[in-house]
Amino acid sequence: MDNKLSGKQFIETLSMKRVLLVLCSIILLTSCTQGSNTSDEELILKHVVIEYNKLLAEGYLNLDMTRLTDVATGERLQKAYYHMSALGEARTKMDARQLSITFPEIKIIKPDRAEVRTHEEWDYIHINIDTNEVTSRRSIVYDLIYTLIKRGERWLVSDIDIKKEETKIHPLMNNHTPG
Repeated sequence: MDNKLSGKQFIETLSMKRVLLVLCSIILLTSCTQGSNTSDEELILKHVVIEYNKLLAEGYLNLDMTRLTDVATGERLQKAYYHMSALGEARTKMDARQLSITFPEIKIIKPDRAEVRTHEEWDYIHINIDTNEVTSRRSIVYDLIYTLIKRGERWLVSDIDIKKEETKIHPLMNNHTPG
């Protein structure tokens, strides 16, 4: 049996290989694009949680939670405001510093609902508003679940569930100065 291809068979085989190559490329590109959409969405969710924590800490220190409206629902904003107000009534403000955050799991439950699990370490200093004196210091490690909802094109923190909370002494506590 002769294994040689005629010119026509060679062109047909070459054309078939090109078609297969193009099809494989399309499949590969499509799957990469779909994967990156999820990845992009996860990055956005991480950013919202990080920004929420930054604005929350600023709000406690400045006794003003209004900037949280960019990343939190009205209900979540109200909870933060009530806690800040309780501190203010006690003539105390809080200087909170996030030392670390990791994201063990991010789940998009529905197109408009997600859960972000974090492991976070925070330092807290409570400061007397009248004297600017430090009244207490502590370091806390948390395992949290943030629930985020999508309103329009924006993800917003709607709830936070504390799964684990552990107070600990951190070597940086002595270097944490108010403000």
